[in-house]
Amino acid sequence: MANLYVREIPDDIYKALKEEAAKDRRSVNQEVVWILREYLSKSKKDQRDLRAAIDRRREELARGKGILGDSSLLIRKDRER
Repeated sequence: MANLYVREIPDDIYKALKEEAAKDRRSVNQEVVWILREYLSKSKKDQRDLRAAIDRRREELARGKGILGDSSLLIRKDRER
C-alpha cells in the first residue's frame, strides 16, 4: 500500500476528522481512507449515471422523440400550407 502525507491541515478540519473517526470507532487515518473511498466511488457512480442519461437522451433523439420530435412532419405541414 502507498503512503500519503498531508501537510498543513487546518485545525478545524483535523478536529472534525478526529471527532468523526471517534464516532465511527476508527483512527483518523482509517477515517480519511474511508472518506476518500466514499468520495471516489460516488464520483464514478455519478459519471456512470450521467453517461447513461446522455446515452438514453441520444437514443430518444435518434428515434425522433426529442423535444422537437420528427422534423420531417413539421416540414411537410409547412409545405402543405
